[in-house]
Amino acid sequence: ADAYLDGGGGVSDFRGAKVTMAADVTAQLTAAYQRERAGREAMAREAALQQRQRRIQTACVRGFAPGEVAVTIPVAGACAGIPACCSGMLADRGSPLAAIVSHPWGPMGGSMHDPNVLALADTLGESGGVTTLRFNFRCGIGRGHSSADDIRAAWAFLRSCCDPPPSRLILAGYSYGSLCVADAAPSLREHLSALILLAPPLSFAAPLFFCRDVTSPLQRGEARAPALLISGTADQFCSVRRYERFSRGFSGGARATMLSVRGADHFSLWMMAAPAAQLASWLQATFGCPLAELRQSAGEPVAAPGMAPAEEGVRQV
Repeated sequence: ADAYLDGGGGVSDFRGAKVTMAADVTAQLTAAYQRERAGREAMAREAALQQRQRRIQTACVRGFAPGEVAVTIPVAGACAGIPACCSGMLADRGSPLAAIVSHPWGPMGGSMHDPNVLALADTLGESGGVTTLRFNFRCGIGRGHSSADDIRAAWAFLRSCCDPPPSRLILAGYSYGSLCVADAAPSLREHLSALILLAPPLSFAAPLFFCRDVTSPLQRGEARAPALLISGTADQFCSVRRYERFSRGFSGGARATMLSVRGADHFSLWMMAAPAAQLASWLQATFGCPLAELRQSAGEPVAAPGMAPAEEGVRQV
């Protein structure tokens, strides 16, 4: 009962055939389940991305995101012809960790209402639960000193008006704002926990700051904080070659993760899933907790996340 004559006149074992058939069926069912699960996960990711995009678009139209209030940030030592204060939007969530988000170049229409700025604030604030402040620079013309002053004034403002005052800081910036963040970071290193540079326009850094080098201190590790840099392979203001060359300039104790998003240009990062997912993953690795628990963390980064770009280079996502 356990054997049969095969086509060649030999004897084959029914039990072996049954085992083979059962294994084939199991493999097919497993593959079907995995495809179905992957499809559900892809649909969930797409739904979350669309929801996030709607949230950002709504904030762009309204001028504010949930929990934000309009604030005026005084800046000490204002120069002639430059206002003595910055306008901003603050979402005070009472967290020990706060984030300041800087915008693209004002003379070309950049402001705190840029969707990429709102996307950074959304990940850090809505998802991470930390206090966020986005603001308008007073002026974008010159060597960048006034913009760095604005960032320092924004941190002093957070420390004076939030209850309780934050003790640790994440500096984030998009485009021109990312270079300003790199410039101001060393002066705030006593409180600095992390740096996020989204679409840094490295190919145009020299003309933007009248040939003043604002990024070398970051490459030398003077900020003393882990940094995440994200750029697109089709970025109009930072070529792939320039981005890779910048990655090789890190030295000393600098800790940075440099990511390149396939197909993304300078303006489209906020619409894509990869930058938000990579930012969330990096924040979780940096602070050693799920993104949703970032609000409860002390804001101290754990052992160096990411890589030394001088050794590992740019990673595509």
